[in-house]
Amino acid sequence: MWHSCDPLVGAVQGLLGNDTLAQNMLWRSLGASIGSRSLLLDMNYTDMDMLNIGDDVVVQHQMWQLHTFEDRVLRLGKTRLGDRVTVCATIVMGGTTLGDDVTVLPNSVVMKGESLAAGTTYVGVPVEPTQADHRV
Repeated sequence: MWHSCDPLVGAVQGLLGNDTLAQNMLWRSLGASIGSRSLLLDMNYTDMDMLNIGDDVVVQHQMWQLHTFEDRVLRLGKTRLGDRVTVCATIVMGGTTLGDDVTVLPNSVVMKGESLAAGTTYVGVPVEPTQADHRV
């Protein structure tokens, strides 16, 4: 049912361009909770009411998988990104929590139900903490 909104959301995004404030207003109107000064670039339409994004967050080229079908049952998982989180070109599944000051490096996957510790950089499939500090 939500995919029937894709053409409409795409058209609105086309009109808004890359204006972050307008994009934030669009995602908030669709149910997302978005903090102050958060930069959302190239976001794909998803289960927006399942997103809670903190302050000073950067999200770019993001793939969300916030719903699954398990044993013919639709399951939704609220996902929370803390303050000062950076994710770029990653897949984040439903029911996850990314603590404050977390960075997830590109081409990584945050698996369903994972909690990522604050102040840590993660990489891989599934994600694991890195030893080096690679801020995106």
